Amino acid sequence: MLASDFKLNEADLRVLRGVCDMPLVSASELADVLGVVFSTVSRRLTRLEGLGLVDSAPMGAAFPAARRYRLTPDGASRFLEPEVIFTSVAS
Repeated sequence: MLASDFKLNEADLRVLRGVCDMPLVSASELADVLGVVFSTVSRRLTRLEGLGLVDSAPMGAAFPAARRYRLTPDGASRFLEPEVIFTSVAS
């Protein structure tokens, strides 16, 4: 399945690539690395989570609202192919 089958845009793909590169990343960390505002990353992660491509877990009891993100098995099986994601995303 191609990225276009999910109607992913460039922002979705950049965030997805970031999650691929940095498993268990927080939205704040990802925003810093990608050089975009937190709200953009947060919206994209929510969308990708809704599509079943990433999932999240709380960072811990001290920060119950903060979450860490990773690819789901379905996300990994669909998007860890270089021709699908790595050539689709401008670094």
